[in-house]
Amino acid sequence: MTELKDKLGRVIDVGDYIVYAHALGGCAALQFGKVLRVKVGNGRVTQQRPDGSAVTVIGCNEYGWSPDKIGRWVLNHSTGTLLFPNRTIVVNGDQLPDNVRELLDGFVLKG
Repeated sequence: MTELKDKLGRVIDVGDYIVYAHALGGCAALQFGKVLRVKVGNGRVTQQRPDGSAVTVIGCNEYGWSPDKIGRWVLNHSTGTLLFPNRTIVVNGDQLPDNVRELLDGFVLKG
């Protein structure tokens, strides 16, 4: 395997915007992110991930649960590693909420 694909069979590349699941206070939620690194066949191998692939992302999520905070997006404090790339969906930048793309594009990976 030389490339990773999302749930819809589209190739995942560095710089892509994605939607992926995360836990929000014990509940399932969706988060927007930008792909920073793609590792094909590298990482911890499991039965569900026989090739050991991983995707490093910076995510952006809503500030809180109360109605006055819904739609207030903040950049996550650190990057994350998605161990199941086929559980993401690649989206176009124009499909993101207004300021989410600005936040994601403003992130600079150090090191």
